Amino acid sequence: MRRSVSMNTTATVLQVRLGRYQNALISLNTLLLVIGISMLFFGMLLITSYHMPRLYFLSHWLFTFPMTVICLGVLKVVFSIVGILSAASKNRYALLVYACLVACLVIPQFFSTYAAIRTKEETDESGFTRNDHINLFKTHIRKAFETNDQAALDTWDIIQEDLRCCGHGSGGTVHGYQFWRSASGNLTHSLPRSCCVKIAGKISHNCHWEDFFKDDEGRSFNAAKGKDTIDAAIYRTGCLTILDSIYHSEIVPLLQPGFMLTSIAVAVLEIAAVALAVGYVAVLKRREEKYGYAGENGQNDTSF
Repeated sequence: MRRSVSMNTTATVLQVRLGRYQNALISLNTLLLVIGISMLFFGMLLITSYHMPRLYFLSHWLFTFPMTVICLGVLKVVFSIVGILSAASKNRYALLVYACLVACLVIPQFFSTYAAIRTKEETDESGFTRNDHINLFKTHIRKAFETNDQAALDTWDIIQEDLRCCGHGSGGTVHGYQFWRSASGNLTHSLPRSCCVKIAGKISHNCHWEDFFKDDEGRSFNAAKGKDTIDAAIYRTGCLTILDSIYHSEIVPLLQPGFMLTSIAVAVLEIAAVALAVGYVAVLKRREEKYGYAGENGQNDTSF
């Protein structure tokens, strides 16, 4: 009788532990699922609104960082769903696979923190208007003209249209459209059409972008003739100047300390998820060795 009571008590304790592990693991994976979805949205925002991958020629970190965030977001979503299903089904082997998968995410998560630091260093403190970045931009455009790399030119057109800017811009002058006058390889003497102001989705009739720089006589804003007049419907501010302002006010504060601290916290949560999964497997194994599998009602089917 006492032995039966003792065994029932032990089974009850194990069942309570199982319930706690299961609830904790499901809750933690739900949190990681939300984090994964948030990382996906954040990565897509960096790509679509802030054009990070399109600026790869300035620094490879501007390409690496958003891609790392998106990849980690996708993996977190998938692995979190696996974790929730594994915990709910009480499958030891699925839990072990889940623990191994999540453990493999810890180092990449710390890498994303390092990538955020490097991206912040590349874009902070007038990073876009530094002489080295301006020279990299000039080299990028020159090579695009020389090799007839229309994809590279089209990519820059996307940036100019979206940010409503033109050319580069520098610390000396915010006007960047004059870059296209002396851009190496630009033999057309024209502005890119993406430098034109659009009205209702159509280029303004006051933007005479073709052969814009061909006639150099009387080229000033007060000139009665010529195409570079005060009424010319073109974007004059340089894109690097615009990017520098946007990143300084919107991206850099997100990267440090926001993303860096969050990334470290996520890595800690992943380590906790691995520990919970391993602990859950250990309790499941102990229950199996002692009493066999539990029934649908969570109670031991073996009679004492």
